Formats: sequence, structure tokens, C-alpha cells
Amino acid sequence: MSKIKKILIITGIFVPDIGGPASYARALGRKLAEENFKVSLLTYSSVRKWREDKNFGFKVIRIWKKVPWFFRHFFFIFKAFS
Repeated sequence: MSKIKKILIITGIFVPDIGGPASYARALGRKLAEENFKVSLLTYSSVRKWREDKNFGFKVIRIWKKVPWFFRHFFFIFKAFS
């Protein structure tokens, strides 16, 4: 019996935001999910929810950037360790 391997990708930006880290994190998450890893991605986000998240093949956890900085960082750390 094989054990399911879990991976958490943490990034400062993710799509729909534009930038290299957003593109690389998406490509990495998809590839790892195809290789039967249970992938979750944690990111700060300019949007609260994005309907395309369900199409990536892995779980996307978004921390909305408009939350006051203290709470935003608290939620981020909490989600990373939970």
C-alpha cells in the first residue's frame, strides 16, 4: 500500500495576479497533482475567491490581501501549519 504524499506550495502571488511566481506555482502544482501528490497551494490574493480554482486539479487556499495586515499574516501562518 502506498502512502499519499502531501505537498504545500506557499507563494506570495497566484493567478489571476500576473507574474512569474504565479505561473510557476500553477505549473508546479499541476505537474505534482498529475504525479499523484495531494497538492495544496497557499497564497495571498487580490481576489477572495476565483471560480477557476476548481480547474487546477489541486486545492487553492487564498488569503485576501485586503484583510488588515496583522490578521492577514496570522491567517496565513495558521493555514500553513494546519
